[in-house]
Amino acid sequence: MDFDMEREEESSRRIQVRFVTKLKAPFKVPTTAIAIPVNLTRLGLSSIVNSLLQAGDPDWKKEPFDFLIDGELVRLSLEQFLLAKGISAEKILEIEYVRAVAPRKEEEPCPHDDWVSAVDGSSPRFILTGCYDGLGRVWREAGLCTHILEGHSDAISSVCIINPEDAGARGATVATASKDRTLRLWKFDAEESTNHPTRIRAFKILSGHRSSVQSVAATTSGDMVCSGSWDSTINLWRTNDSDTDGNLVSTKKRKVNNQALESQLEEEAVSTLVGHTQCVSAVVWPQQETIYSASWDHSVRRWDVETGKDVSNIFCGKVLNCVDVGGEGSALIAAGGSDPVLRIWDPRKPGTSAPVFQFSSHSSWILACKWHGTSWFHLLSASYDGKVMLWDLRTAWPLAVIDSHKEKVLCADWWKGDSVASGGADSKLHISSGIYILSLKSIGGNGFRFIINWSVPDSSTVRCGFFGHRHLHSGNRCCKQRIIVVSSKGDKGDGDSSGNEVLEEYELVAARKALSEARARQEALEKEKDQLLEELARSETKHQEYVATILHDKDVAVSELESVKLLFHQKLQESKQDLVELAVQVEKLAENTFQQVTSYILEDAQLRVSAAETSAAETAYQIEEKIRNASEGVILSVIEQSKDAIAKALNMAEKAGEHATKAVAASTNDINSVDMIASVQSENKKLKSSVSDLESQLLLSKREFDRLKLELQQAHSQANADELQANDADKALLEFHESSRKESLEQGKETSSFLEKTKKDAAERENAVSEAFKAELESIKAAIEAAKETTRSKDKAYMRTFQALQRSLRASESALKVWRQRAEMAESLLLNDGPQSEEDEDVIYAVNGGRLDLLADDDSQKWKLLSDGPRREVPQWMARRIWAIRPKFPPREADITEALKSKFRSLELPKLDEVWSIAQQKPKEGDALIGHVIEKETIEKKRKALERALQRKTTKWEGTPEQRKSEPGTGTGREIVFQGFNWESWRRQWYLELAPKSADLSQSGITAVWLPPPTESVAPQGYMPSDLYNLNSAYGSKEELKHCIEELHTHDLLALGDVVLNHRCAQKQSPNGVWNIFGGKLAWGPEAIVCDDPNFQGQGNPSSGDIFHAAPNIDHSQDFVRRDIKEWLNWLRTDICFDGWRLDFVRGFSGSYVKEYIESSKPAFSIGEYWDSLAYENGNLCYNQDAHRQRIINWNNATDGTSSAFDVTTKGILHSALHNEYWRLIDPQGKPPGVMGWWPSRAVTFLENHDTGSTQGHWPFPREKLAQGYAYILTHPGTPVIFYDHFYDFGLHDIITELIETRRQGGVHCRSSVTIYHANNEGYVAQIGDTLVTKLGQFDWNPSKENQMEGSWHKFVDKGLDYQVWIRQ
Repeated sequence: MDFDMEREEESSRRIQVRFVTKLKAPFKVPTTAIAIPVNLTRLGLSSIVNSLLQAGDPDWKKEPFDFLIDGELVRLSLEQFLLAKGISAEKILEIEYVRAVAPRKEEEPCPHDDWVSAVDGSSPRFILTGCYDGLGRVWREAGLCTHILEGHSDAISSVCIINPEDAGARGATVATASKDRTLRLWKFDAEESTNHPTRIRAFKILSGHRSSVQSVAATTSGDMVCSGSWDSTINLWRTNDSDTDGNLVSTKKRKVNNQALESQLEEEAVSTLVGHTQCVSAVVWPQQETIYSASWDHSVRRWDVETGKDVSNIFCGKVLNCVDVGGEGSALIAAGGSDPVLRIWDPRKPGTSAPVFQFSSHSSWILACKWHGTSWFHLLSASYDGKVMLWDLRTAWPLAVIDSHKEKVLCADWWKGDSVASGGADSKLHISSGIYILSLKSIGGNGFRFIINWSVPDSSTVRCGFFGHRHLHSGNRCCKQRIIVVSSKGDKGDGDSSGNEVLEEYELVAARKALSEARARQEALEKEKDQLLEELARSETKHQEYVATILHDKDVAVSELESVKLLFHQKLQESKQDLVELAVQVEKLAENTFQQVTSYILEDAQLRVSAAETSAAETAYQIEEKIRNASEGVILSVIEQSKDAIAKALNMAEKAGEHATKAVAASTNDINSVDMIASVQSENKKLKSSVSDLESQLLLSKREFDRLKLELQQAHSQANADELQANDADKALLEFHESSRKESLEQGKETSSFLEKTKKDAAERENAVSEAFKAELESIKAAIEAAKETTRSKDKAYMRTFQALQRSLRASESALKVWRQRAEMAESLLLNDGPQSEEDEDVIYAVNGGRLDLLADDDSQKWKLLSDGPRREVPQWMARRIWAIRPKFPPREADITEALKSKFRSLELPKLDEVWSIAQQKPKEGDALIGHVIEKETIEKKRKALERALQRKTTKWEGTPEQRKSEPGTGTGREIVFQGFNWESWRRQWYLELAPKSADLSQSGITAVWLPPPTESVAPQGYMPSDLYNLNSAYGSKEELKHCIEELHTHDLLALGDVVLNHRCAQKQSPNGVWNIFGGKLAWGPEAIVCDDPNFQGQGNPSSGDIFHAAPNIDHSQDFVRRDIKEWLNWLRTDICFDGWRLDFVRGFSGSYVKEYIESSKPAFSIGEYWDSLAYENGNLCYNQDAHRQRIINWNNATDGTSSAFDVTTKGILHSALHNEYWRLIDPQGKPPGVMGWWPSRAVTFLENHDTGSTQGHWPFPREKLAQGYAYILTHPGTPVIFYDHFYDFGLHDIITELIETRRQGGVHCRSSVTIYHANNEGYVAQIGDTLVTKLGQFDWNPSKENQMEGSWHKFVDKGLDYQVWIRQ
């Protein structure tokens, strides 16, 4: 009841408002004041405005509106907004309404063949896009592609329209930048109407960058472009057709469609801007004389084009991916980078390093940001989270979120002022239209410029070209934004009165507020000034008192020290005099005592002597202890302790005297008194020596102080001399720099001329080499034809020889029959010879155990002889293979009892090996038939080698689009890798065992086989290599390796070599006994080892990664090391015929070196092993593993995407997720949680390998979950790897083969999209691509239960509660 009363009371509170707008009819409402509830929000206000408009126009359709009060967008209820801004609700509140900034229509997506990496919508006539397939495309509207720009050999990273505002011209000029290190300029007819895209080539190629070009921008005049690159430089280029300054290098002409010759110019950069230390990720050229750039070195720089210097830097502490400068007349800088924050700076504001705005609604990296062309308040941003957001500086929340992309958004731009074009990893261009933004030119009809006054405490004003609602801090001073509207045109023309009214209204409001705030600030400043002066006076008084107290304490301390020193000397003299007098008295007493000693008390005296010695020793110990403690303490304590020690000594002496006197009186003369006296004298001497030692130590301390003082004076003088020398050195250095600069200029001119000459010579040589190669190619073709003709003629001769040999063999067979008949006759004679007993009548004789016919039948070796020629020595591996497949005779049973009862009797005739046979004859030297056979085989080998060489060169020049699309980081995108070994494979002749499995692997759907490390190694597994060129390893010989690779190639399988580049075992010891000298062909020394390797005393540079402690870590920063490794990799590619690499322990060296090795060896596929630990908490795997997969992706980025990497993150998550924790298989953004979710094309998924499984078992995958794990990685994007043990030893051969076929049927590849529908404790459901759905676990689900899934689905694989797979029919 109370709640209802509160709601009624709240709704009854009203406020008088007046709605105003700058929109034209029919958006205007009456300007009369009305009363509305104070608790209305933006939606309620929009409903009221729509009701007012509908009252005047019954056909009015509802329209969303935004509302501004005092220039700030309303995002709270009216009551909350008024309270927050301190606005009174008693007077009439004026609310301005504008059309809401949000897309009202989604156009049909424009498909591409690969990721859309760049987009430019600055021209209203068309949209320009760049793609990872190396092609640029021109779109006149959604779905209508008019031109395709072809020519780049790698992905396009940035595009730019030159002179986009030149709408009167039909032709258009654009620029594209690519990872192939070049820029290209294109011209085409933008108004051309065609039903099919026109393919065009660039008219100019701009080359000069040393690495991938990341960004390109054009000047406003269109006569130049600038480019930023991974080589950390910015190059400036001319765009005109003619070369006026002599920068033209060469002209190339190509035939286009067999018609005309198309000319392509190659040009060098006009100038280079150097200053960034990392990749220049974005450039903009808003003014003719100024360029802005953003870099991975965390800085935004502004460059003066004329001088080539950066005039200002802004550092933000994050890697930056994009930058843009605000619209007409505005100087705001917007940038986004490696965090979800969009930052905006104003370079004219005091303390520019701090952003004036920060928008943080994204959840991942920001890849693009762009200001609106006609509004100073609106901009957009695109992020890896798959969203494009529209922003207004007047509110902290995004105006609209466009989430039409299902993958990462890589680029976005405004188009036609009311549309947003964006592209991303889903390979589509999306256009969102119907976005209404009020331009500056539509305000009042005359055009206005908006100015912000940054009010600072010293009454100075900084003018900034935007306005907003936030308070900004500069030190301890608070700056607040104020809006002023100033007319930018004259008072003539249409709309003068409305413009003046708006001007006067804004000026009046601003002037009143500024006056009141200025007065308040002035009073506050005066008060603060008075307080500061009072505090300053008090602090100065306290300071003076403190100084006086310190001086007085110093004087007192010095006087006390002098008095203590004087007292010490006095006490010392007094103690000396007392000791002398005591010694004299003791000596006299000793003489008297000695004369009175008698002999009859000798025994008793000896007992007393021992007691006295003990007492004297204790006394001496006490004296020594006191003296030592006194010397370590302060001087005063030393004096007091010395007095106590002396008093005790005197007492002891007196006691000794009394004991002696008593002894004399009692006639018990004690002979010990002399010894006691002597001990006391020795103690006195020790006291004297201690006192003298103290005095000497004081003198030494004084001398040491004087010496230090003298050294300090000498150091001052030396410092002055060094300063003079430094000044002289600076002068000499300046003179040297000046001379060096002059010399460098001269050398630069000479170098330029030399380069020109060299380039001309290179062009001539290139033409000559091309002609020579063509001639060589023709000669090779002619040689092949001649070889074929020779082969045909020799085949005819061989056929004739074969026929003659066959006739000879027939004759031999007839002779064999005759011999057989003769044997039968001999057998009959033997049977009939001699008398036979009755028991021998039924005996049958068998020739050679009954096996002669079996050995001499039609399948004997004579047919092998006819087909293969005479027998030759064969390699051992071939002999073993023949032995394995030859027919085996059944074993002969030997039973003595049966033999005795048998009626058969053996007739011992000559055995087959004892009779001459042509099959057993050795080939004769010089035999014509043998020579023909050997010659035929030699020619056949040469022919095959020539055909392979010709095929490689033809593929390189005229490769199919699918082949050209292949790249080392992804292969063809549909690779399935098989790890062809385990940890124990070295124990067998592995190459010979693996080669016969090639056919089975190929039939199962596998495309690549990962072979073990091929080089000689200290460890038999191969991961401790020594001589890289020695390929005789524990797995087999070099010849066996080449035979294995040849078998793989025969069945269309790629052979991936496991290469260890991080470390290498040395063959020799240095003079220090350290193993750091290498042998073999690559005989490196300690200079090839990193200097921070703690075990091997390297002399190279510090390591660029982690240290592998078991072997010397190679220094890849050395030029000779990189050169030798590249030569070795190319040798493996050409001579051994490896197709790609698996890179071991890539954490040990920088990924930039991997990029260099891959670009040199050009593998078909490359995988890096970046092994890192996952995050755990209390022994349990953490849900968020973003940091782990980010480290792997950072390594991929360091290689510039030229290599993929093992997705260790996905493996670790699967360990826990498949135990009814399927919720781990989705991250907060709805993506897969591993590298697969962020960069699937570079993710290589796996369950086990030779380290985690096999006999090592460092991290084995749950045995009972292997089938489910393979169901996940084989139906999801990325490149899956199958482990040898699982395929051949664990009984999963048929299961994995079925899943591979499912992947093929579903069209899954490394870049397939993933839509996850369910991920909870019961199971996991995801759609991969458009045609495949996978379910894991006991979750009760099928496609008919999902409303968002269209089409008919067929259950392709059904494994019950483990997994099920559906494919769209």
